[in-house]
Amino acid sequence: MYKFLLFSLVLCMPFFSFGQDRYKKGDILYVMAPSGLRMRQSPQKGATMTTIPYGAKVKVEGFPTGEEINKYRQKVDGIWGFWPKVTYDGGTGYVFDGFLSRLPTPALGDGDIKAYLLNHYEAMSETITRRKYFPEEEQWTEDRLRVFKWKELVVVYESLNIGWGGEEHILEVRGADWQEMYLLLKAFYHTSFQNVLKNIEKARNGEKEALCYTGYTEEDYQKFYKTYSELTIPNGSIAYDFFLCECYEGVELKEMGHTIRLSYGMGCH
Repeated sequence: MYKFLLFSLVLCMPFFSFGQDRYKKGDILYVMAPSGLRMRQSPQKGATMTTIPYGAKVKVEGFPTGEEINKYRQKVDGIWGFWPKVTYDGGTGYVFDGFLSRLPTPALGDGDIKAYLLNHYEAMSETITRRKYFPEEEQWTEDRLRVFKWKELVVVYESLNIGWGGEEHILEVRGADWQEMYLLLKAFYHTSFQNVLKNIEKARNGEKEALCYTGYTEEDYQKFYKTYSELTIPNGSIAYDFFLCECYEGVELKEMGHTIRLSYGMGCH
């Protein structure tokens, strides 16, 4: 039996980087860097005061203005950002905002979008269920829709049971941007990323069976490493494939006009 699971996150926003136009003084932001985020005494190269752990909250106290905006603008792992002044655990310093988000952080590698919404977001409606029958396939589909809210962001969550073992989950976030969702993607599927990176390294060292997929070439290795470590959007999309013997997982972030779609799929024979 072939089982298929698809997650799609749809963002109806223009494609631009996260930055000072997305937050203001006094806002609370979440650290989305899995290994933590250094807080420095001064922007960029100041001495490290502490490392703020993944999931921690910081309060924005100020950010560069005038000539300082270009002076302290920086690119890390393909993500552009600035160095706002923040407070954390009673201390005040500067952090790179490319790894900060207004969205709450999921458990690393969790991948359960529904649980994430229920744990962090405010439900604004009950679940609306609709059923539809397809006579040609002799199958029913069940569509469940629910609206959530996180601060100023409105989230529409939709899940579909296709009837032959397949599911589709769609999340529409109005007010988020590409970089926030890129960070969320890497957090949701952190475990899958780490597993495939370990298997790729084993395969490069001669253990080809580590991937259980003969089509993974040296070029594929290089592409995976590059796109995972740096946010690059060739032709408006970025995708990762995880091959685990008889199972397959894949995630894709794609720009479609003013919409950015994040999809996750997996299947096993």
